[in-house]
Amino acid sequence: MLCSGVTETASSPFSITTLLLLAIFAVALGIFLIGCVVQSLKRPSRQAQATMLPQKQTPQPLLTTSEPIESTEITEPPPISSDFPIYQAPQTAFTHPTPPPLPGTTRWGIFCDWCRPIDLAGLALVFLIFSGFGLSSSMVDSSGASPTLSADILISNILIFTFLVLMVVMIVWWRIKPVQWLGLRWKQWYHVFWIGPSTVLGMWIVLAILQVSGYVKFMESISGGNSTQDAVKLLRESTDNLAVGLMAFSAAIVAPIAEEVIFRGYLYPVAKKFSGIGIGMLFSSLVFAAGHGNVPLMLPLFLLGMIMAYSYEKTGSILAPISIHFCFNSATVLMQLAARSGLIDLPETA
Repeated sequence: MLCSGVTETASSPFSITTLLLLAIFAVALGIFLIGCVVQSLKRPSRQAQATMLPQKQTPQPLLTTSEPIESTEITEPPPISSDFPIYQAPQTAFTHPTPPPLPGTTRWGIFCDWCRPIDLAGLALVFLIFSGFGLSSSMVDSSGASPTLSADILISNILIFTFLVLMVVMIVWWRIKPVQWLGLRWKQWYHVFWIGPSTVLGMWIVLAILQVSGYVKFMESISGGNSTQDAVKLLRESTDNLAVGLMAFSAAIVAPIAEEVIFRGYLYPVAKKFSGIGIGMLFSSLVFAAGHGNVPLMLPLFLLGMIMAYSYEKTGSILAPISIHFCFNSATVLMQLAARSGLIDLPETA
């Protein structure tokens, strides 16, 4: 199972797979809109926010002109004994009190205060783009024709994802630098060496359970599709070595970086800002899963998206989900290349 992007478009708009994907995209959009409404109701109005902030107090004069000045007798201070040292109070700098966080705001995990209402347009654009990717992939799969992922198409896919990443970076750049936005200065970056492999091991167990329980076969019978992705078929069966190399590079390098910056780096923070943490995770993971256009693998892709969103939220760094994505795709690529060379024997649905 690879997360690698776009395939060629065919004409089969009313297949069961396409309808299922349309339903999933509609559910994702509906969940996000409901979350936005609920979050807006929980957020206090501007007038209420103004009353929660500390009010500036006007200093009162020490004396007024009507008050007489009383004379005081100045006496000498008592002698200081040498047995006791002079006590000096510590000098403390005056600081303004920090106002408490406003109700309805979320500050746990990743920093998303850079998001603005204009980002809802960016969220809609990303949603439409990956909806098109998922639907086009499902149409090719339901048409029955074998997809031709040639070197030219793979290069086009790499360029498309590169453009999408640059587009997202430019949208955010003028408000926050990428180092702070994506948490690239994560001091505990070395945790990626166990986060990625342990997540891949857990996902393999989930995939094995789904395969043994008959879930994958059941979903294939409903959708009429195949759980084997086109990228896996290319890695295992293609005779074009250039296409195989480009597919391996796209799956192991381009997809982990590009999709994580787009989905976890941009789509999730914007959804979190306007709909809350839980809805943001659900929405971004559903779009991530449906964007691959493979209905039989929708559930494991959704679970993988939720895990990567949680790892980003928990660590505050995009390096965590990138490591998971990289390990997952790289392990799949290595297994398919090993099967291609005859070193191991894999089932057709792997």
